[in-house]
Amino acid sequence: MNKKTLLFTLFIGSMGIFSAQSSTISTGGTLTGSGKADYSIGIPLYSPASGIGGTASSGNQQVYEISSTLGTDIHYIQLEMAVYPNPTADIINLKIEQLEKGYEYTFYNAVGHLLKKQNIREKTTHIDASTLPKGIYLLSVKKDNQIIKTFKIIKK
Repeated sequence: MNKKTLLFTLFIGSMGIFSAQSSTISTGGTLTGSGKADYSIGIPLYSPASGIGGTASSGNQQVYEISSTLGTDIHYIQLEMAVYPNPTADIINLKIEQLEKGYEYTFYNAVGHLLKKQNIREKTTHIDASTLPKGIYLLSVKKDNQIIKTFKIIKK
């Protein structure tokens, strides 16, 4: 009997300790000045409001922080490249100073149709535009399938 009383006393005593470790803190209010803003901290309890027209239930705003935890690093590329002449009549020259493997260009018309796609193997690449009609074209330079830079080309 003595053990049961001791266990019961310890159990009741520990209930006070465990409940002391949890608390729900919520508050809120309205700030006024030149405008009005409502704020709340924590998750307040809401009760639905009923009336002749129906019932309205309030919602909670919960803030989430989303961060990327992928194992890839973002490398910023400092790359000197130029397209000339622009506007052009026939040949477009694409010059890349620090050329590495994995570069390619894609050439699109103004409505987004792919006209040409080619790997870049030399510091200066010549693109023949002599057969194209007058208009605006887009020349995108990619490395490992990511667009590095896009040029707007005017064909006259």
